[in-house]
Amino acid sequence: MFFFDRVEINSPGLLPNKLTIENIKMGISHHRNSTLASFAFKLLPSLELGSGIKRALNQFPDIEFDNNHNLNSFRVTIKRKSI
Repeated sequence: MFFFDRVEINSPGLLPNKLTIENIKMGISHHRNSTLASFAFKLLPSLELGSGIKRALNQFPDIEFDNNHNLNSFRVTIKRKSI
């Protein structure tokens, strides 16, 4: 979702397999669908599978993560710079 001051990415469900926000900030990842991930790696090897959050944090260090157990959802909020 795009807003004037931020971009929000919402994903139904929580982070998988005891993965924490601290883990993903360090580049640790777990694939929800290992079959799909293996095909993605073979078809698009330059994507550096599992490195997206670390690369995003390098560009936007103020990204907010919310692994909300009450709503059973995971949300990433990227603040937009003021114009």
